[in-house]
Amino acid sequence: MAVSVCLVLSYSVHSQSGRPRVRIKMDAPRYDEDGGRKVYYASCNFYTIVDGRKYLIDWLIRGMAGIPEPIFDSANKHVAYASNIGCGTSHDEGMVVFISDVYGKKKRPILGNCYYLRPVRFLDYLGRTYLLISETSDADPTAFWLYDINGGEFVLHADGHLKKLKNGTFAYGRYDGDYKFQRIGIVTMSDLVGREAPLKLLTRYPTHGRTRRRNVQISGGGGCGFAPTTPPKTIRRSGERVLIMDECSEGEYVVYWRGHRGKITKGGLRPIKW
Repeated sequence: MAVSVCLVLSYSVHSQSGRPRVRIKMDAPRYDEDGGRKVYYASCNFYTIVDGRKYLIDWLIRGMAGIPEPIFDSANKHVAYASNIGCGTSHDEGMVVFISDVYGKKKRPILGNCYYLRPVRFLDYLGRTYLLISETSDADPTAFWLYDINGGEFVLHADGHLKKLKNGTFAYGRYDGDYKFQRIGIVTMSDLVGREAPLKLLTRYPTHGRTRRRNVQISGGGGCGFAPTTPPKTIRRSGERVLIMDECSEGEYVVYWRGHRGKITKGGLRPIKW
């Protein structure tokens, strides 16, 4: 008789005095270390344990890409994580990045696309908290995003990669054809928030949209150029906010809404500019 064993992995985040003690618990049978960070290779439940009590945050999907390790902010109030939701392509590394409070009561998807996305770290600057997200294509970091937690919006989408140095500075550069990091310059948080040189800014395409009318249909499953694979869903309310993952030449958006990925015609969605 075969016996299946599932390992329960957990680790602590050491909080400062007066802040809740928080640790992560992943029901994950397999993982690897990548640059000092865990990558999980099976879909699993993701929990936090706050001051000894256990809270379910989400069910994380491992499709064709591994699940990056969730991270906490310095105050142990927020956790950022990603799930391999996919965007409906044949080789589908598409990810969705979420922000949640550590109790799982308030969570929201903030970014999704057809590349591998990973929450890198939270950054505190001038009384505000930001989340740095890396975007990877063909195994190399090719771009990054900076999200303002307090304002609930992105402030930067730039080409290249950041490596944290000391005193709040970062080495900014790109990876060449030999997968070696080529430094372009040193940047500060002020440079990042202000989108200053030498940063190479990328298109600020909409990350979210709102339905233009009631009863908008989301076709099931398939991405750009692919037929639906699951039954459609209906968004009943006008003005409902959805995450945009891809824009199709056929006149549709690939979107994520309440656990469902599918396509909405462009006439049914109003992109939100940032």
